[in-house]
Amino acid sequence: MKITVIQKSREANAKTVDENATLQDLGVYKRISYVEKNGAVVILDITDHEISLKRQDSWLTQGLFRRDESTEMLVKNEHGTIVFDVSVDEMKIDNNVFYIRYHLDQEGQRVDTLEFECWWEPEV
Repeated sequence: MKITVIQKSREANAKTVDENATLQDLGVYKRISYVEKNGAVVILDITDHEISLKRQDSWLTQGLFRRDESTEMLVKNEHGTIVFDVSVDEMKIDNNVFYIRYHLDQEGQRVDTLEFECWWEPEV
């Protein structure tokens, strides 16, 4: 399966296209796995109202995005763990696409506003 991901933040934009991504329809949720250009492995679990993210390279990033509820994102490396508060500004989930615009805060201060857009083309 081909997947395209566009990520935007205040400091950088990144686009990933992975022709060998996988999609598993597990009934209650869909699981997408893909590899970024730098080799990081990303797993997304998608339901009608939330998206779970796990990204592994030299750092481990785990986050949960919900429409009407604040959550947390954890970033772990050999030096420790950083915890961010996540508030979703906009979330759209459709059959083969989703979009999230969210804010990362730490200790009550806005760290960044990010956008994550993902769409996929099932194998024919």
